[in-house]
Amino acid sequence: MDIVSCCEEWARWLAQRNFHGWPSKTVLGRCLDDMPTTKCTTCNGKGRLQGHEVGSTHAFLTCDVCKGKGKVPMASTASKINPAMIASTEKHGYIPKVQFNFLAHKVDLVVQNTLTQKQKRVFYTEYGEPGTQYKKACMLNIARSTYSELLGRAHERIKKNLTIRIS
Repeated sequence: MDIVSCCEEWARWLAQRNFHGWPSKTVLGRCLDDMPTTKCTTCNGKGRLQGHEVGSTHAFLTCDVCKGKGKVPMASTASKINPAMIASTEKHGYIPKVQFNFLAHKVDLVVQNTLTQKQKRVFYTEYGEPGTQYKKACMLNIARSTYSELLGRAHERIKKNLTIRIS
């Protein structure tokens, strides 16, 4: 097993996962975030009210309905149709294919749980930033030899943990 190709696959998986949003939202969820009906009608989506409008001596007050967020959750009632309750055309429980890469998941778990903080910084820089190792070492304010040593240790630790079988 080539550990560098496994780590590059992990980096591609991580970039795709972060691009699609994690945890991912459904199309319906994204639409509902910007629906005008979720805007608080009391404060007109501003999150605060002018004090004189509600009989206060303060210049501004936080809206009690939306708690300063400017949006209110859409309540589902049985008496009318709510667009938030319309089912999307996606399969229920569908997870995009980018998340089914078991090798990348395992590498991610090893990186998160077994590498030291220095090794994580070097590992994320190596597979997440463009450029030579010299540039990356300078970016982290460490010597090039230290960078290579930390990356080598990270690769060894990942390879060791990937080859262990749970019995």
